[in-house]
Amino acid sequence: MRNYEIPKEIKSKAKLFWGLYLTDLAILLVGFIFIFNVTESLVHSYLKIPYYIVGSIFLIYLIMPSPLNAERKNYQALSYFVKRDGMTYYALDINEGRNRELMEKITGESGEQIDIKNETTVGSSIPMLSSESNNKDGEMENAKKNKLFLKFKRKHNTEENNKKVAVPKTTLDILPYVAIDENYIEMKNGYSDIMRIQGIDLYSLNEDDRQRLIYSRTSLFRSFGPDIKEIAINYPSNTKEQRYYWTLKKQKTTNPLHLEFIERKLYELEYLEKNKTDREFYIQIFADSIDQLEERKNQIVRTLQTSLPILPTTKEKKEKLLFIMNNPNSKPN
Repeated sequence: MRNYEIPKEIKSKAKLFWGLYLTDLAILLVGFIFIFNVTESLVHSYLKIPYYIVGSIFLIYLIMPSPLNAERKNYQALSYFVKRDGMTYYALDINEGRNRELMEKITGESGEQIDIKNETTVGSSIPMLSSESNNKDGEMENAKKNKLFLKFKRKHNTEENNKKVAVPKTTLDILPYVAIDENYIEMKNGYSDIMRIQGIDLYSLNEDDRQRLIYSRTSLFRSFGPDIKEIAINYPSNTKEQRYYWTLKKQKTTNPLHLEFIERKLYELEYLEKNKTDREFYIQIFADSIDQLEERKNQIVRTLQTSLPILPTTKEKKEKLLFIMNNPNSKPN
């Protein structure tokens, strides 16, 4: 009978000399060109010789066999390390024999009792089970886990059913406001007040006025420790006084040209009130008592009086502001 030799491999790399392959030689050539030509001008003249030595050693290290990856070079191991998937985890059987013994002790087949907290595998901080454990052991372990999970779930559901949830009956139970006065707003946990910040046209200010405005606000935030709330709100335009004025003019005028102008003015005022809003700014102050509230209001007025005048608001204005803040999709009357 004839003996036929079966080749162990059918793919071989071209080996040149000194154990170098064609790929290794190409890496060396490209690396030396990069070190001695491309990056030479980027290195200081005093550091060129150490740079050449370190670069050459690194190139030689890249083409050497990897000690941690069989049949691979160091540059291939580095390539695998860079392209690895950081979100994928693999189980490692560090000590297969030890894991099998642990599995037998856990399932009770060996007749010994084991405390899992005190038993660890070699090179691991927790018991690691072998991937070759039989189906019986796996079914028993899954049954234990399912039993513990059902017990925990039943206890969790019981605690949730026994927990009473307090549901507010009305909106008044949710809102922190109790009453509104001309000088303050009474709240469930103290007092508050809303004051208007008179707006300023920033585009008409010179550089000195802008800096003074910035310094004034900075001084307020540095010196005033309690909580404050700045409110920027689009308030519906109110042209009631202007329309009343032009209505009186209309009743006293007989000139047709004047009447046409007045009617046009009234139409514009009605359109503005229905479709336009005014951008207004307010500041809300909080305190534990009425006296403390007045003291904090006076401090804010004194600090900002040279740059941003602070004006008081009426009771009706405060009611409308609170209505807008708590009903953003509605328009106050």
